[in-house]
Amino acid sequence: MEKQNISLTVKGTLVEGEIVEKSKFYIRVRITSPFKNWENSCGIKGPGRQTPHHYLTERGDEVAKDLLLNAFNKLKIIDKSINRLAKVQSDLEEELNELKSLKDSSIKERIASKLNSWFYDNALFSSRSTGMIATYGEKEKIEGIFKIYRETGEKLYLT
Repeated sequence: MEKQNISLTVKGTLVEGEIVEKSKFYIRVRITSPFKNWENSCGIKGPGRQTPHHYLTERGDEVAKDLLLNAFNKLKIIDKSINRLAKVQSDLEEELNELKSLKDSSIKERIASKLNSWFYDNALFSSRSTGMIATYGEKEKIEGIFKIYRETGEKLYLT
């Protein structure tokens, strides 16, 4: 499939991206402006594959724009608060490392799980205030953004 450019305007900001992969049951979108280096994808699984509204119909274009909007909104939140969030994430890493000194137990695992959940669900993307959450696959990308930012000051999503 040849890449297909897409765009939308969000509160006066032109958001551009490209559909980098599109099939009947899977679609992947990359944001190209005003942010970069972020992809979102979506798939249709199981009984949903019986739908006549797969991604090769106009539904695919709608889903692509939703994925682009989601990428823009997440990166905008990160960019707006990157100094604070990178510091909080660094503190989280420190706390998780301290947990390693405790003997293995189910309580230790629950504490680590709660710390991670707190960071992603409340500190970074509070679904109560932003309506967004970090998916499992996005957590590693977000951690990479903060790590590089702390080490070099570079914002990976702008380069």
